[in-house]
Amino acid sequence: MSPTQAELSTKLEELRLKFEQKSAKLAERQAELEASKIEAQELRRCLQASETKRSSLVPAEICAGPGVASNPCSPEIELRRMLIWLAENVIIEEPICFNASCDLITGDQHIQLRNIVQWRLNNNDNLRLSVPEEFAPEISNLLSAAKMQSSVISSAKAKTITDSWLLTQCEDAMSRMTLLTHRESRSSCIVADFPVPPPPTPKQMQVWAGVSVGDHVEVNFKGEWFTGTVCYIKEGGLTYVHCDVDPPDVMTTAPIHMLRRPGHSSPTPPEQSRKKEALEDRRQASL
Repeated sequence: MSPTQAELSTKLEELRLKFEQKSAKLAERQAELEASKIEAQELRRCLQASETKRSSLVPAEICAGPGVASNPCSPEIELRRMLIWLAENVIIEEPICFNASCDLITGDQHIQLRNIVQWRLNNNDNLRLSVPEEFAPEISNLLSAAKMQSSVISSAKAKTITDSWLLTQCEDAMSRMTLLTHRESRSSCIVADFPVPPPPTPKQMQVWAGVSVGDHVEVNFKGEWFTGTVCYIKEGGLTYVHCDVDPPDVMTTAPIHMLRRPGHSSPTPPEQSRKKEALEDRRQASL
């Protein structure tokens, strides 16, 4: 049975849509190929003009102050190479947020580091990427996309990014660093081995295993029970108790199972006072 005119029209429309989709993909691939060819030509000229070939994007020779790198590649190419290198090395799944509270002066540039988001890099130099908090989502999204497909950096989609940031390399007497400076706000992302995030502090709890901050308890210290008040509790059940017989600045640390509620034939306050010979020992075990 021959297909009807309507069926033929439907198939023709489907073929036309597929052709348009394929044509659009072809045009996109041709644009990416053309951009890659242009970048390859620029890199080839850079390589020919260089005396030595660098194996890493972070240069072995760094100019003092906020000067440009000695490599004659265009700033746009250098910035793209830096972003690709960061995407390949950044551990994007492990951000650390903290207040760096430090200022850097490099040449005529004054950099204030306050609230930042920092990522470690896969290298042997303890390098970190530190980004101002307000730019962290933008940088994170770009590097995540580039980690999946490096051509993202070379595409027209990244042109806005590369037009907005300036790449410079600096060094001082103590360390080297690479700066990505936002042209409008003058805020800087830093690739360096500083600042170092503060060590993590144990989380303080209000309640643990039925014991709360402020409870009046008895704590066992070296086989003796002393009455006191729970001042705070760390995650994991480590308690800090101020014993009634101790000065205000002395606390006794004990795991949660070494506490009990008062009333278990506990000694009277005078009896506890006579046990002050253990006070010096407890001082060494307290904060």
